[in-house]
Amino acid sequence: MSAKVQTVDGTHNADLLVLPGDTNTNAQKAVKWLADDRVIALLGDSSEPTWLSWTRSEAFRDAFQNRGYGDGEPDPSLVVAAKIGQLVSTYRYTWGDGPSDSDVLRAPDESLVTIEKKTPPE
Repeated sequence: MSAKVQTVDGTHNADLLVLPGDTNTNAQKAVKWLADDRVIALLGDSSEPTWLSWTRSEAFRDAFQNRGYGDGEPDPSLVVAAKIGQLVSTYRYTWGDGPSDSDVLRAPDESLVTIEKKTPPE
């Protein structure tokens, strides 16, 4: 990770959580992070199946007004999700040869800029 990218050791300090697509994190934890206005990025071949399992959970249905899922083809290598109001928006990224390090850093940054523009002021 570039020294220019600020990182933290604990998830309680993070605004953006980058997790492997095959994470063991359960839907309840993901919903809590999203509800706390944190952005989640799932990276890897299993990102979309993991995201879809979370969005089909009771915890997700109870917390948000939309179902938040859509199945893309081909499966994305990166899924970025954020709560905007009572809805969850997702941003999906696919790279033909797999993402480069700069792709992995640039895509969430682009998503964060879009999320910030869509988020109503408090």
